[in-house]
Amino acid sequence: MTETVLTPVVCVVEIEGRGEVDGTVTRFEPPGALAFTWVREVAPDIETHVEVELTELEDGGTRLELRHTGWEAVHEDQVAEWRGIHAAGWRHFLGCLEDLAEGRPVDKSWRS
Repeated sequence: MTETVLTPVVCVVEIEGRGEVDGTVTRFEPPGALAFTWVREVAPDIETHVEVELTELEDGGTRLELRHTGWEAVHEDQVAEWRGIHAAGWRHFLGCLEDLAEGRPVDKSWRS
């Protein structure tokens, strides 16, 4: 059997007016799963983890499950703030994805 060795994939995301986030892909299983580390530019020593899983539904749709974990790496007096910021961000960008999937215009502008 041949073993496949993958080169680490690093991604960088610029979030309008919010700085950069970078990470390394930790799981890549098309078409159903992707996971990566999440490191904010403002706190390069804090690494959280994002997992996305896609499941085909009987009605032809797709269920997307997103888990953002690793909050224990964040200082305890900042956890609530960080979770709130990230929850708002994921709601925004998952809403953009829903608009795209439904054929609606996508407004990517960030409003918090």
